Amino acid sequence: MAQIHETVDVEVPLWTAYDQWTQFELFPEFMDHVAQTEQLEDDLVRFTTTIGGVRRTFTARIQEQRPDRVIRWQDTDRPAHHGEIRFEPVGPDATRLDVTILWNPEDVVEAIGSFFKLDQVSVHQDLANFKKYIEQRHQASGGWHGTIPSPNDGPPPGQPRLTDPPTV
Repeated sequence: MAQIHETVDVEVPLWTAYDQWTQFELFPEFMDHVAQTEQLEDDLVRFTTTIGGVRRTFTARIQEQRPDRVIRWQDTDRPAHHGEIRFEPVGPDATRLDVTILWNPEDVVEAIGSFFKLDQVSVHQDLANFKKYIEQRHQASGGWHGTIPSPNDGPPPGQPRLTDPPTV
């Protein structure tokens, strides 16, 4: 399983960064490989991505969402990936976004890309794009402050929290 971990600080208040991130249908405006997103339900988002000429559609279920703190998701179509983004204030007008994604490369091309950290580079670039996007706007285009509690306020059975160190 490949693991990606990236962090970026944005020069906007916590609630502005969080509110903008909850606008999933606008992800294509700053994520290079996301062609389209569709929010199906409060906790269900369909993504269409194009990576290396390969177009894929998958659905992610939000497993936990705590306003201004965390969003965790899991791919529903196959156990290909899951992840989380955490939001932390680093000042009155600055926020740290901390992203962790765990995923299973499905073919040789994805495995090679992961080996050469192309997945990490892609997430790094998406966060840099988000930083530029939100800092230019200085306000969110909307926001959703509903809570989606994690089952038993913990990870699914047998799955460590993404912030836990991997076991070897």
